[in-house]
Amino acid sequence: MENRLSNGAVGVVLVGVGAGLAAAGLALLAPICASWSRKKVVNAFERGKEGVRSGFESAAEKLSDVANRAQHPLGEAAKAAKQGTAIAAGAIESAAHYVREHVQ
Repeated sequence: MENRLSNGAVGVVLVGVGAGLAAAGLALLAPICASWSRKKVVNAFERGKEGVRSGFESAAEKLSDVANRAQHPLGEAAKAAKQGTAIAAGAIESAAHYVREHVQ
């Protein structure tokens, strides 16, 4: 009977030592895991921020390209409109001059 009590006491002590070592391991491992996961989250945030920033930059570049390409045809259209207006004004002036000469 005494042998059983002795083995039981040794078993309880070994379970206690195991639980203590497990707790110490968790106490040492928890800050390492927290630091590692925090670094991963910060890195993911930075990559996301850079991705958004580069997306805005590429969108701005594309918009600038579109504006530059559209500027030339619009300038040509403005020149054509001015020339058409000048031709129409000349035709109206000629018609008015003709009416003044022939009607009076």
